[in-house]
This record gives sequence, structure tokens and C-alpha cells, in this order.
Amino acid sequence: TNDVENFPGYPDGVMGPEMMEDLKKQAERFGTDIRYGIATKVDFSDRPHKITIDETLELTADAVIIATGASAKWLGLPSEARLNGSGVSACAVYMLVRKDAMRASKIMQKRVLDNPKIEVLFDTATDEILGEHAVEAVRVKNLLTHETREIPVHGFFVAI
Repeated sequence: TNDVENFPGYPDGVMGPEMMEDLKKQAERFGTDIRYGIATKVDFSDRPHKITIDETLELTADAVIIATGASAKWLGLPSEARLNGSGVSACAVYMLVRKDAMRASKIMQKRVLDNPKIEVLFDTATDEILGEHAVEAVRVKNLLTHETREIPVHGFFVAI
């Protein structure tokens, strides 16, 4: 699940990607140099700390935030690893329902609504799929309030 329920400053909880974006904006506001990459070597024995990124770039810093994220539970199949990102993925699911109810059997509705990995957004439509070379987010619009919001996603599946 992407829900973060136990972080100070979010009394009603927050979606992980939204919280990350908030933290990034605040850090940038204070001039933080944000770097992306895989830390392949670290030396915390002295200050400034030494961090090697992608085995080539060495950085030094007095403070380091290590954000490892969460990882999915996989089946362990060779085909799963081979096709990861090409149709096989592990992710939270948002289901947009343009009306106030789903058009499915009661048992299927119950299964969807009871699944903690699926967030159903009723009265909601797709406003725009965002991204340059790949899907990065989807902008959705609540059809009752006309409020829009962006949800960070890496895939978009249409089933109308």
C-alpha cells in the first residue's frame, strides 16, 4: 500500500508519493542538493561522509538521508524477472469509477473494495496522463467537486 499513516504532520495520513513530493519541495526551498542514483559505497566513519553513486560519482556530505523505499513481494519465477516492466509489475492500484457505483456483480465489488491494495475513486475521471517518454502520473478530476489532483503512477490501464 502507498498509504503512510504514522508520519508527523499528516493527521489524516498521506499517500507515499505525495509525501515524498512535499518533502522534496521543502528540501529544495532550503537549497538542498538532491541527487538520484544507487549508492554503491558509503563511508560514515568520518565527516564529511563519503557516498559513491553508481560506482563512479563520489559525493561528500555532513548529513545523508537514505531513502530505500519499499519493495514488492515477488513469486521468484524466472519469467517474472525477465518480463518485469514489460507487462509484469507490482504496484498499488487506483480504480477510477466515473459514477457513484461500480457496474459489477456484488461479489466482485466486495472483492475490490475489501482489497487494501486497490483504492477506488468514485465520481472520478481521467483528465490527463502525464509523462514525457513514459507514464509518470495521471491527473484525475472529481466529477462532483471538479477538483483535480495528480497521482504518481508508472502504468495506466484502460478498461471502459
